[in-house]
Formats: sequence, C-alpha cells, structure tokens
Amino acid sequence: MSRGCNLPSICSICLKNMSSWHLFFERPLVMKLWSWFYNVINLVFNFNSLEGMWDIVDRSWPPQCRTVITIALINLLNTIWYVRNQARFNHTTPDSKSTISMIIVASSLSGYSTNKTSKSSINDYTILNSQVVSITPNLMSSKKFFGILLLSIG
Repeated sequence: MSRGCNLPSICSICLKNMSSWHLFFERPLVMKLWSWFYNVINLVFNFNSLEGMWDIVDRSWPPQCRTVITIALINLLNTIWYVRNQARFNHTTPDSKSTISMIIVASSLSGYSTNKTSKSSINDYTILNSQVVSITPNLMSSKKFFGILLLSIG
C-alpha cells in the first residue's frame, strides 16, 4: 500500500516532463552552456546519452588539457544543477554569461592546482586560456628545444 500521491516530475522552469536528459541537455540555457563548452574545445556537440559526454575526456588530449577539460565538465554539470536549484527555490532567472563565469572561476581554481603539463600548441592555449589557466610547458621538451637551438648556433 502506498501513501501520498504520485505526481510526475515537472521542470519548474519550462513545465515539461523532467528527466536527467532534459535537466542537463534540453533546456535553452543548458544548450547555450554546452554549445559554449564544445566551442571552447573546438568540437561539435554530438552525443546521445549521459555517458556519451565523458567520451570527450578520452580523446588524446595533453595531460594538462585533459585535466582542465574534465574539471570544466564536472563544473559545468555542477553549475547546471546549482542554477536549476536557484531557479526552482529562489525564483531566480540565470543568464548564460554569469553561468559561464561561474564555470570558469571554478575550473580555473582547480586548473591552476594541477602539476600536469601541456604542449605549447595554439589548441592547448585556446582551451586552457578559456578556463583562465596558464599552460604548464613540458620542461623536457623545452630543454630539448634549447639544446638543439644551442647546437645549431654553435
């Protein structure tokens, strides 16, 4: 015997049936956030399941980029949940600029804490710069480069 009443879960923002997919991928603000994120990492937004979003982390990124992308992805999901709760319980209407700023602040704090290195490529620079993280160059590559430079001069 069950008590109470069974009510379908409804999105408090757009009044559609609530599902994890709807919450994290279908709402207009959330679609802007995903578009921004995929634009930053220079990929096309293309996955059909919640598990599929983690496939971008498995690409052949340099260690520092992989760490920052993973951190940004986690902060993106956390921020979506936070913004949803703010809209639901505090009746706020979030905008994409302030929401993206929240993701960048959280990601840059964690991104600066990593000791992973990255290549000095424009793609790595673009990804890390978007999260306000400086490239940590691979010192062995730098030493090798300067060694070759010195040999070529002398």
